[in-house]
Amino acid sequence: MKSDDSMSSVEIEPSVFLTNLPGIVGFYPKGHAIITAFFDVDCVEAFAAAGAPFPTDYVGPMMIKDLAELEDSPEAISAAADFLIEEGCTRADVYIIDESWGYVRTTSPIVDGLLEGGLEEVHLAGVSNIAPGEVVTDGDGNIVGIVGDSLLTPSAKNLHASGGKIFDTYEEYRHCFERGQYENAEDERRFADFQLKATNTILPRPFRIGTHNAQLIKYFQDLVDIANSVASGELDVRTALRDDRAGYVIAASLTNVTLRDMSMMLISSPLQDAISSIWLSSAAVYTGEVRANALSCYAISQFARGIDAYGQTALNEAAKEVPEHSLTQLLDIAVANKIVNRCVGTILNAAHEVIRRVYGAKNAPPR
Repeated sequence: MKSDDSMSSVEIEPSVFLTNLPGIVGFYPKGHAIITAFFDVDCVEAFAAAGAPFPTDYVGPMMIKDLAELEDSPEAISAAADFLIEEGCTRADVYIIDESWGYVRTTSPIVDGLLEGGLEEVHLAGVSNIAPGEVVTDGDGNIVGIVGDSLLTPSAKNLHASGGKIFDTYEEYRHCFERGQYENAEDERRFADFQLKATNTILPRPFRIGTHNAQLIKYFQDLVDIANSVASGELDVRTALRDDRAGYVIAASLTNVTLRDMSMMLISSPLQDAISSIWLSSAAVYTGEVRANALSCYAISQFARGIDAYGQTALNEAAKEVPEHSLTQLLDIAVANKIVNRCVGTILNAAHEVIRRVYGAKNAPPR
């Protein structure tokens, strides 16, 4: 991509961006338009990390939109331009990922729409498919790079290490966050019973630090034992969720706020992957506050690992489930203010403090 000589522009090579994209967003985009914006260099000091700046320090918001829907909606393109300008960005790269690129067309109304919306510089490139060896071309048909193997990128390796994967399609990616994933009607009744039992046991007589430490410790120890069994392979998540005792303990840990906060300590332990799997699977079978708690805990675990796409999707689902959910609102504010890492660190420190207060100075929590 050519830079504008009138400004000190920082750019990301198209093929490098497209190769890394699936590991960043969690799926292989197809039929999508990607808008990646850049902060102005003159004001980037507010965003850049300490020390010498890297190109990623200048990268602003990234939008992934259905290609046909965005191109058919000038209003949506104008709204995207307004948002980027409000975020302090006047430059953007537009990527078209669609089988029509390079064969049927090499242009997009998105570029003109963003320029008309007030952006000063917009570049266009595209590829028919994100796969090793695919040729990336710009709007003039010039080759600007070759796509590499997305599975070998650092983001993909980080995703795999956490038990996640790159899904083939956006629909498959979204499915793992959907509610109501029951095996049958009996399965649905089982989880409704767990949720009702946990609610009736905990909410009328809330477990509180100080007066209910013994009960909190018992539930938390049981949850740690379940996570250990999942981590060792002795118990799979599906079975744990449906077991009479384990299933109830998991539901209780997502109903009582103190237990929920205690469970977050496991994010900074060797049981991180196991508890994250339990949370995501719980979100698929519970509703209301329990589902929102499961999703927000899962979001925190993913943000802690640097898997922001998974974290943000879980956060969005939690907000849809319970719009006034306090933990979700806190994380939303952190994301909006670009302090999510600091917020997650504060939450995890608070979880350790809750553990310390429940167990007391003389009693060590389980590992």
